[in-house]
Amino acid sequence: MTFDEHNSAHNSEHKPSLDVLFNRNTPDYYLNNTLSTNATFKRSDFFTTDNDRDMRQHGKIDFANISDSFFWRRRIGRNIWRLNVMANYNMSPHADLTVTDSNNPEATATQTVSSRSLNARINAGTDFVLDYWRISLPFTINYANDRVESELMTTGDSNDLNGHNAKLSVSPSFEYTSPNKRVELRGSLEAAFSAIHARNRADGKKIGYNRPHLNPNARLKYIFSPSFNITLSSGYSHSTGDILDLMTAPVMTSWRTQSARSGILARSKSFTSSMLFDYRKPFDFLFVNGSVSYSRSSRNQLNAQQVSSSDVVVSSLGLDSHSRSTSASANVTKQFPSIGLKATIGGRYSWSANEMMQQEKIIPFYGQSVAANTRITLAPWRWTELQLSANWSRTFNRYLSVRESYIMTSGNGHLSIYPARGWDLFGEIEFVRKQLSDGNYKSMSLFDVGVSYKFSSFKLYLRAENLLNTRSYDYSIYNGLDTYSYSYRLRPRAYTVGITFTR
Repeated sequence: MTFDEHNSAHNSEHKPSLDVLFNRNTPDYYLNNTLSTNATFKRSDFFTTDNDRDMRQHGKIDFANISDSFFWRRRIGRNIWRLNVMANYNMSPHADLTVTDSNNPEATATQTVSSRSLNARINAGTDFVLDYWRISLPFTINYANDRVESELMTTGDSNDLNGHNAKLSVSPSFEYTSPNKRVELRGSLEAAFSAIHARNRADGKKIGYNRPHLNPNARLKYIFSPSFNITLSSGYSHSTGDILDLMTAPVMTSWRTQSARSGILARSKSFTSSMLFDYRKPFDFLFVNGSVSYSRSSRNQLNAQQVSSSDVVVSSLGLDSHSRSTSASANVTKQFPSIGLKATIGGRYSWSANEMMQQEKIIPFYGQSVAANTRITLAPWRWTELQLSANWSRTFNRYLSVRESYIMTSGNGHLSIYPARGWDLFGEIEFVRKQLSDGNYKSMSLFDVGVSYKFSSFKLYLRAENLLNTRSYDYSIYNGLDTYSYSYRLRPRAYTVGITFTR
């Protein structure tokens, strides 16, 4: 199923803010307090042409925030004591989206949302330093009270959420460095208790969650020699959702898309492990580094999508889902000081496996990508510098009997010439070639030149941008089971004269 849209957006945003900072640093302690207030008033018009339909989306968002952060730290002997208290109140009385069909102005859809949130966080702890050991004992309390209301006027679908979220955690950790500095070992164990209680008064659904959990993490770095070291790390973590998981009535996010939640609190577990290596020969100007990582996660909800000829409904279901991923990367850098050359070459590979429900069918899908890149900096004389880079990547997507892939190639070059003190003459070129679909490629080239002169606190500049008058930029991406192809209109050839003052 293919959708073809042409969009044009106009936005305005006003963001007044005020910060008041108090800071005191003495030999005995350090104290800092920051009081911040800010607001956002955003208006947007989004015009969409879809086949023979002309749609207009008008958005309005008003947001206000006030927050305070207090931090205190004091050293007593070899121990460090600290206290951090943060509190903020967020309020969004208006977040409205109105959609109108120009062919039928009376067919108007309006989505309204309002929210307020009170959050508080207290973090206290101390660090003990004992010979080769450093032991930390932090204690954290988090609390949030949220209220969210939404209504889709055309259907009457509404949400009225109110809930509390609290978390208490103790996270003892240690750092050990061997006497010969060859072994660095770190570990932590977060012991936490989470409590989430919320209700959607519009449909009577509730969440009541009280549960402890442990999140262990470990990291080992071994230095084989001054030139080579390896770092191993692993961790296991739990995470939970919030009261928005009770937003079971659909919320319109665009004229085509609606989203909803399952009404079940999201819970996930994840395991990650990685290995990093670093090889350095500074006197030979050679640097090599790389990494390998693996992650696995499980979740008590499954993302779902229902697509029709006019609508896309995104939701989540109370079914277990799993995902896995692995990746590897490496980079090599070599310098040749005699000719002012620095060259880097690198590569990356990744693989992932996920699953989701589409059209009421659970579909596993797999992704792969391979990429290579290089970057060269050449400065044989003090009055010139040349930078060149090139990138190539190929992405694969596989599900059911579908096999897809796309290729991207890009490169750019930047030349600067400094003929006299304060002067900079430069030129920059960029080339991108991307595959949109099988046998369909689009290329883009940009060329800019300019000159600047700096004296005292002033800088004058003249730029000529997009001299090739390139008018569009195209690319495709894979997102789950969907493929999105974009074409953006670019600003045409432009000339800019400016002056900057720095004090």
